[in-house]
Amino acid sequence: MNIEVRLYANFRDFLPPGSGTFGVTKYLEKEMTIEELVKELGLPEDIPKIVIVNGAHAEFDYVLKDGDTLSVFPPLAGG
Repeated sequence: MNIEVRLYANFRDFLPPGSGTFGVTKYLEKEMTIEELVKELGLPEDIPKIVIVNGAHAEFDYVLKDGDTLSVFPPLAGG
C-alpha cells in the first residue's frame, strides 16, 4: 500500500534521500501504525509530535490505510 508522508520543520531532515521538499510516497508491505512508521523513519522519540491523517488529528495507534496522507509536525509556537 502507498502512503503519502509529509514531514515539516526540522522533521524534514528525516525524509529518505530523493524525497521532495516536504514529503515522499512510501510503499508499506504490511499494515503499520503511525507509531511504527514514525520509528521506521527515525524521528526522535523525545520530541513531541502532532500527527494528522487526511486532514484530521490522529492518534499514534491509528493503522494506516492505502492512500492515506500522514503529516507530522513538531510542536509549533508563534506570536
